[in-house]
Amino acid sequence: MAAGAGIPAFDGAFDPTVFDMAERAAFPNGVTLSRLTRRRPPTITVHRPPARRADA
Repeated sequence: MAAGAGIPAFDGAFDPTVFDMAERAAFPNGVTLSRLTRRRPPTITVHRPPARRADA
C-alpha cells in the first residue's frame, strides 16, 4: 500500500481495497501463510413507498 503526500508515484485517485483474513497457517520453521479475500461493499437496498395515483 502506498499513501501520503509528496511526489505522486501513481496516477489517479487513491482508492484503497479492503481485505479480510480468510485463513492463516503457521509452520514449524517460522513461515506464516495468510490468505486474504477482498471485502465486497455492502449491498444497499432502498425501499420507497408506492407512488400515489393521481385519481386517489
